[in-house]
Amino acid sequence: TQSQFDEIIISKSLRIIPPWINKQGFEGNTIIIQPGSGFGTGTHPTTQLCLKWLQNDDMSGDSLLDYGSGSGVLAITAKKLGASFVEGIEIDPKAIDNANHNAMLNGVDIHFHKTEESLKANRYDNVIANILSDTIINISPNLKKLTRKRLALSGILIDQEERVIDAYSDCICLEVLDRIDKGVLLDGEL
Repeated sequence: TQSQFDEIIISKSLRIIPPWINKQGFEGNTIIIQPGSGFGTGTHPTTQLCLKWLQNDDMSGDSLLDYGSGSGVLAITAKKLGASFVEGIEIDPKAIDNANHNAMLNGVDIHFHKTEESLKANRYDNVIANILSDTIINISPNLKKLTRKRLALSGILIDQEERVIDAYSDCICLEVLDRIDKGVLLDGEL
């Protein structure tokens, strides 16, 4: 199965690799992800949109919540790019185990939780969610409450973007930041 996973170049300064690939020879940030039961090895287009969003925004000193963290790839990337405090929330216990293992592989301190009640913060400067649009719509009150400055939503099919924007229009002005064949990245500032 290791032959199915290879280096994923996100940009000149960010790449994702599995632990069996040599970490040498790359000038930028390397994120190590052990493929497991958690979604997010960096291959999916919406994950790549989110990784580029994280890279293009200055996270230095900010807090970030990765809602639906899967493998932890987005949370880990945010921490390695300078976010001061990062947490993740994920409903799948096996994915949480995978995310904790990946955080350890990357030498970052991130807590992954199963419920919002166990989060250490009430609000985060940045919240990112790369999950299905119906879930994004259903949890819109929670995400609005948790976001202090910026919200990034992905995992949304192009024909679903208006429904998602409508669900957040009462307090966050979401805009389409990027579109690809398989999805949309929405970005909003409070």
